[in-house]
Order: sequence, then structure tokens, then C-alpha cells
Amino acid sequence: MTRLLSLSIILCTLVVSTSTIVLSTATPWPTAPPVRVCGNNTILGKGPATAPTGAIIVPAGNNTGFDWDRAGKTFWFAPGVHHLADSIYSQIIPASNTIFIGAPGAILDGRNKNLYAFTQRAGNVTIRYLEIRNFGLGQSNNDEGVVNHDAGWNWTVEYNYLHDNDGAALFLGSNSVTRYNCLKNNGQYGFSSVAPEGIYNVLFEYNEVVGNNQDDWESLREFCGCTGGGKFWEAHGVVIQHNWIHHNLGPGIWADNNNADFLIQNNYIEENDASAIMYEVSYNFRIVNNTFKRNALKNGRARQDSFPESAIYLSESGGDARASSKYVISDIAYNLFEDNWDGVTLWENADRFCRPNETFDTTNGCPFFNQTWGTRYKTQNVKIHHNNFTFSRERVNCTVSYCGRNAIFSNYGSYPANSPYLDDVIIKAINFNQNNTWYNNTYLGQWHFMPMDASYDVNTATWQGAPYNQDRFSTFNGSFTPTPTPTQSQTPTPTPTQTPTQTPTQTPTSTPSANFLDVDSSTLEASKGKWVPWFSSTVAQSTESAHTGTHSLKVTITAPYWGVEANNWPGFPAQSGTINVSAWVKLATGSGAVQPTVTVQAINTNQDLLAEYDLNLYPVTATWSKKQGSLVAPAGTSHVVVRFSGADDAGSFLLDDIIIGRS
Repeated sequence: MTRLLSLSIILCTLVVSTSTIVLSTATPWPTAPPVRVCGNNTILGKGPATAPTGAIIVPAGNNTGFDWDRAGKTFWFAPGVHHLADSIYSQIIPASNTIFIGAPGAILDGRNKNLYAFTQRAGNVTIRYLEIRNFGLGQSNNDEGVVNHDAGWNWTVEYNYLHDNDGAALFLGSNSVTRYNCLKNNGQYGFSSVAPEGIYNVLFEYNEVVGNNQDDWESLREFCGCTGGGKFWEAHGVVIQHNWIHHNLGPGIWADNNNADFLIQNNYIEENDASAIMYEVSYNFRIVNNTFKRNALKNGRARQDSFPESAIYLSESGGDARASSKYVISDIAYNLFEDNWDGVTLWENADRFCRPNETFDTTNGCPFFNQTWGTRYKTQNVKIHHNNFTFSRERVNCTVSYCGRNAIFSNYGSYPANSPYLDDVIIKAINFNQNNTWYNNTYLGQWHFMPMDASYDVNTATWQGAPYNQDRFSTFNGSFTPTPTPTQSQTPTPTPTQTPTQTPTQTPTSTPSANFLDVDSSTLEASKGKWVPWFSSTVAQSTESAHTGTHSLKVTITAPYWGVEANNWPGFPAQSGTINVSAWVKLATGSGAVQPTVTVQAINTNQDLLAEYDLNLYPVTATWSKKQGSLVAPAGTSHVVVRFSGADDAGSFLLDDIIIGRS
């Protein structure tokens, strides 16, 4: 006999297939570096031992006067050390459609006599299996690159060891592919990306970026904002994935000024002196499935004041449809934050807006899509959800109150006198009016929060309560028992207390007849859960069509990236094992492109998230159709939470007769 467990119409999309779907207990973020390139002889130094057929052989030693200007040719660097003439401007200027490939042991050495290795604007250049070192004259090449100095288009740079160069070891041009490189101990950056016309379509994957900013340019040029693992200016359509970015003497990744459409996923970013990611005066990003460990500890200890030093720092950045159509709702989701100085900071400077009649307008920020006085970059449309925030004061060695925070704040506007943003205008806007939301996160440790301005320091209850209403459906699971500080890349084993900060009302196990979701009840509150929209959607009972009875539940989508859920935490009683899910769905308005997704979460009695899976409800058609499937909840499951969401532009659909059944 099947025992029914009601699935209160928690707006998420129900399963479309009838196959069994197993809820995976695997973490969505990497548990170890995705790749180890530096010192890895199975990746580096594996070029061909003999020259490929038709290749031009470049002998070891002095390559002064070698003719590189041969379009469409392959150059094979013989084993040994290669160098150019002694002039600081001796360099390789490739022709278009050329390939440079190193034999095992092939080294291109600038001897600290040449500034740059590969320059000019040729297209379709490939560089593989070379060690490139010692370019620059010592603290030279500031804001310049050694390889692809002029940001040529369609460059592929892979399986190279670029180290101990001044400036940036590598520039990333448009349509570039950069993978399996070791970018180590360079003077300013491991990589950078800038061109007057902008940079478009960059793929940066499976690289190791370590120890960069050896020249400490923040000291040489105070407040230059010009250091770290890598930095982007005016780049659009960038994918950064599966990299290990660690121990850089500054930020790990920094996007600054007019960047858009960044996908940063599946990276392992740890032990950088400053933030793992800084995203400044830029737009439209998705930061998902990354691991952030022990970032910003050096800067946090040095600063120890109210301004956060976070793993992710957003400044005048977020989602905006004027910048592009992708990532208009910008997500920070499914990441692990472990023992960083602070977690995520959303900041917007009240005095930073477009003043084109002033000579310093670039400092104060004219958005690239508008040059009108008073127009500003905004920190807006940012969703921070389904992350695991773990923090221990003992591990971080923080003895002050300024650590272990998530923050959303601004300053009091003060300049100029005719500014429309004086006083607390922006403080209120970023907190209450710009669609910035934390929800469904898991916290372990001594977390606290900074809303409004830098004078605020609030606890969990205040953060979740009115007027902030942040971290709905999140769990807070106590504090650590101190253990020794972990070694590099070691995963600590926290021991949480079992008493949550909040004790939500438990939904009692009811009889089978009560577990069927009856949307014919007189109110949504009476129909097994209070239905609440998150963003870009509304939810209401409807009589326009029903599968059974007289009512259905209507979800109306007003803009991309919407969500609705039943506010009955901790959800519906469940057990481990197979759980069947079914619902009837029908398109109300809009095209068949409406494709809702139902997210199912399994939790235990301590409200710990055990597993999560997305089930597709589409295709939704103009006639009622049953969508069903099953999942396997892991051992220890006591409740199931379900939520509807999607990325559709507009439209509406109806739901009816939703059931969760325990076989």
C-alpha cells in the first residue's frame, strides 16, 4: 500500500520522465583542485620529440634574426634554451595562422633583457609545450603582457609553463582558448585581458594560477588596483572553469570596468591574499559550483576594520538587461565557502555615478550603456543561494569582530552637493529595492551580517527578520569545535552543534487523505503551505481550468529567472528510499517555451541538506498532462522540500493534483 506524503505545491517543476532519478549526495563544488599543472610532467613538457612533418626547426641557442614571418607555418623549438637578441624590444612577431610548439625541454628565456615574447596582432596563433621565463627588466611591463602582448584574436595557448616574467605572463584576446598552463610567480598577473575595442569570447580552463604579483604593484603604485592571479577589463562572454587559482599575492580573479557575461564555475580558489573573486563596475555573471578556501586572510588581518575582506566582493555590479541578455539575474550559487575572512559582500558606493562634465568622471563611473549625468552602476539583481558557508574563528585566527560576515551595504552619500544620492538613498536602495537576496544557504560556524552601512553588525535572527528578510529557508547549524589549522587543500572536519538557531514549526505527519495537495481550498494558506513568489512571478488560485475540482494553482511569469515556493519549512514528512512525485500541469498563456523546474531537497531532523536534485516539468502544453517520476532519498531523510523555478521570459502555467508518495 502506498503511503502518500503531500507535496504542497511548492513551485518547482515536477519530473517529466517516469524513470527513477537518484538524489546524488555528491557536492556540487570540487573537493580537490580540478587540475595540478605546475610540476606535472604528464601535462607540461610533452611536446613532440621530433619536428612534425613540414615544421620549421628552431635550433636551441641564439635565435636572433630568425624569420618568424611565415604565415601558415609550424615552428618546432628544439630541446634546450632559446633566446633572442639583447635589445629590450627583441620579440617574436608571428604571422597569422602559425603554430609554435616546443619539444620536451624547450625553453624561451628572456634573460631579463627582453620585455616581451610574442607580440602584435596576428590572428589564429597557437603556442604549445613551451617554457617561457624571465621576460621583463625587473618591475617592468606594468599592465602589459609577455605572451600575446597586443591581445591578438583567436589565439590558443595550452600546455605551457609561463613563470617569473614581469607584468602579466599572458594576455587573453578575443576568441581565445587558454588551457592546461602553469602561470606561476609572475610580477603582476598570471593573465590579463584588455584591448581598446573590448575583448569577446574567452575560454580559460584547466589552468593553475599561483604565486603571481611577485613585484607587489599595490606598493609600487598605491591604490592602483592592478594585481592578482588575473584581471579583466571590458571583457564580454568569458568562461572561467576547472582552474586551480591559489596563493596569489592579491585577488584570485578580478573583473574591473565594463565586463559582462562571466561564467565562473567549478574552480578551486584558495589561499589568495585578497578576495577569490572581485567583480567591479561590471555586469551579468554566474558564479556556481566553486570552492573558496581561506581567501583574504592576509588582507583581513592587516585591515581588521569594518569594511569586509570577502571571498567574493561585488562593487557596483550585478544584473542589468542593458548590458546583455545573459545572466540578467546574476547568481552566486552551489559554492563552498570555507574559512575565508568574510563570505560575500555586496557594496555600492553612493558617490560613484556618472558626472561627465567633471574631469574625473571615469573615477566616479559612467556606465558604458549611458553617459547621462546621474546614471550609476548598481549592485542589483544578485541572488545568493544554495551555498555552504563554513567558518571557524579558531581556524582563521580571527580575534576581532570583523570577520565571518556576509554584507550588503553602502555609505552615506555626501558629494557633490547636487547629487540625487545624498544621505541614505543608496543604503536603502541596495538593501530593499534592487532585488538582492540571500536564500536557501547552509551556515556552519559563527556567522554574522552587515546590512545597511558599515556601522551595522547583526545576528541571524535580525538578518532573517524584517526589514531585511534575508536568508529565507537557510539553515544555521551552530559553531565549530576547534581543530588544528588544515594544511593546504586539506578539507577540515567541522563538528557542528545540533541545535539550530531557529526552531521552525514542524509539519506533522498526517493521514494519507490529508497528504494530497488540495488546491480547491478556500485560500492558498489552507492548501498545505503558504504560496509565496520569490521574484519575477506571482502565484494565485485560478478557476479558469482545473484537472479535478474547481481550482488550480496559476503561476504567472513576468520576467526571466522566476521562482515560487510553499513557505512551510521544513517541508513535507518523508523517509529515505524511493519517493514518487506526480503533478498535473497545463500551459495557460505564452508559448510552449515555458519550462519550469522543480527542485527537490532532502533534509534530516537537524535540517541539514542531505541531497538536492532538479526535475524537469516540461514540455508544458495547452492540455492537462501528468508529469511524474521518482527519486531515491538518502538515509536519514526526514522531510522533503520542493520549489518551482525557471528562466522563462514570460507566460503562465497551471498546476493541480500534486502528490508525494512513499512506496
